Amino acid sequence: MELNNKLALIVALYLSKFDTIAFKKLGFKNATDAFNEISTSLSVKANTIKNMRDEFDSIHDNPRQGWYQRPLRPSRLKVIEAFQNLSEEELYEIVVEIIENKQFKDSDECLEMIGPISDKEKRRTAGKRKFILRGPTGKKAEEIFIEYFNQHKVPMVLTLTYFVGERITDNDVGVRASGTTAA
Repeated sequence: MELNNKLALIVALYLSKFDTIAFKKLGFKNATDAFNEISTSLSVKANTIKNMRDEFDSIHDNPRQGWYQRPLRPSRLKVIEAFQNLSEEELYEIVVEIIENKQFKDSDECLEMIGPISDKEKRRTAGKRKFILRGPTGKKAEEIFIEYFNQHKVPMVLTLTYFVGERITDNDVGVRASGTTAA
């Protein structure tokens, strides 16, 4: 699946889950305007975005029934799994980045965000990464660290009493974890 279509799925989930609130908050007069403008922004046909939204409607409490007659496709299930538990505000921020930030598609943040919804085959062939990509909620953790630093003017220090593995110390980012091996 193309990157733009993956991003369109995230937008479609937001439009389905938050319905009229989503359209208003994004500044659209109606659904047709939204589909047309999002289509232009992502280079995905407006009707495709509408159909994607309709697929998610079967799981959300909104006036539309959606495509309840068939099971959700694997790509849709991955999007639900990755983004369904985000608050309206968190998902809104992601959608605004997708729609309005032209450089977003080329960013590391975008790659991290779509990591959980990428095709298994493509992830295996990439094979270069040896770490798990941060999910969209990683931004919240970053905000907590920044807020702590702004209030206290010192880095947040975390101490782990027990852990499995070797001792971890990383003073460059202000995180120190130490302890003994758990029994």
